[in-house]
Amino acid sequence: MLPCTNSSSSCCASATCSAAKLSNVDSALSSPSDTLKHAAKASLASFLSTRLSSNGDIAQDVYRAMRDEAHLLLERQMILDALESDPFELMRVSSGGSESEEEEVEVDESVLLDKKKNREMIDRFKNMMSVISCERTTTLEGYSSIRAIVELKNDGMMRGVNDNVRLHFTFVREPQQNDTANNETSEGEAVLNRDADIEESNYTADDAGKRKRNDQNSEKCNKRTCTQQQDETDVDEISNDADNNNESFTPKTIVTYKIDMSVDYGQMETLLGVDIYALGEHPSVEEAVPMMHEEDGEDEMSDDDEEGDKSNTDCNGVEEEREALPQCNDDFEEIEMADSDDSAQGGDAGKGDRFGVFVDPQCIVGFLDRLNMNLNEQSVIYLLLTIPLYEHEWDMSGFVLSSMFDDDDGMSEGDGSTK
Repeated sequence: MLPCTNSSSSCCASATCSAAKLSNVDSALSSPSDTLKHAAKASLASFLSTRLSSNGDIAQDVYRAMRDEAHLLLERQMILDALESDPFELMRVSSGGSESEEEEVEVDESVLLDKKKNREMIDRFKNMMSVISCERTTTLEGYSSIRAIVELKNDGMMRGVNDNVRLHFTFVREPQQNDTANNETSEGEAVLNRDADIEESNYTADDAGKRKRNDQNSEKCNKRTCTQQQDETDVDEISNDADNNNESFTPKTIVTYKIDMSVDYGQMETLLGVDIYALGEHPSVEEAVPMMHEEDGEDEMSDDDEEGDKSNTDCNGVEEEREALPQCNDDFEEIEMADSDDSAQGGDAGKGDRFGVFVDPQCIVGFLDRLNMNLNEQSVIYLLLTIPLYEHEWDMSGFVLSSMFDDDDGMSEGDGSTK
């Protein structure tokens, strides 16, 4: 409590001094947020009284409408702030040293003009934009989703559009329940083993004699037949190893992100999409691995292994092949031992998440043509990735850009330029 400034002994007993103290305490404890809340409540109460007196609305309907519209306006403002921050520097030149700023302006005048044109296009995009719907869902089990529709109203400059162009954003993070799948697999294997035991118990003495004769005939096969059988066995082992490697990766979380476009409430077309298969509940510390590159590498390795096995097989006899096989097996055992040691020490150390990216260039160009915007394909992808309708923890923009622009040096040189 603030001290009394009056020095007289009779002041603190008066009601005037007590009221002054209370007012001073209220003013000291009030914060800007509290002031804003009081002003918002006063405005809402005034609006409600006006609606009740003039239109006869129900108070709950009025508050519900204000809540929904305020939510959509908040989402729109978040998009506007993200576009204004310009994380990909579409509208501003990267800040340099004070000494080199003049030189950069003299050398890169064309770049400054391009930045100015980009700002005009993005300002037009802001004026056309409104958020029609946005639902954000999160559960305690780890499920999360963001579904939003952003509408671009025709401002008279669009081409082939009567009313609007809509962007549909969908983000889903879904944990995977792998325990149930493993239990079902073990139960299925138990049923198969039980059926095999029943079939073997139904064999008669005649069947046993036939099997014995077949075994004696199979031992008389020639060396070429044995070699072919060994080739087939090696190929099967390689394919089984590849299957085991694929099955060893079991994602615990699957994240999908997609941006679709529709014109005048028509059919949706996918502009871009990202699929992430995560080893845990959060992005891996190790760098994520593109799924396409990984599959290509496995195919190349499997082809090389098959060619090497075929070259080693010969008609000189089975004993030479049996001498070569233990050496290969020893090598594989050493690799498996190293992997097991690493996994025992660090769990999933050395492993990264898997991701795949899909971008439709024709739809991207069609989107630009509909809006009649003077941006290139790279700039419009930057623009779409700036809209914050996904969880930034998963770095969707990084996945898209690494997949599209890492292998193309020409596109990376002209960031933010117009057509």
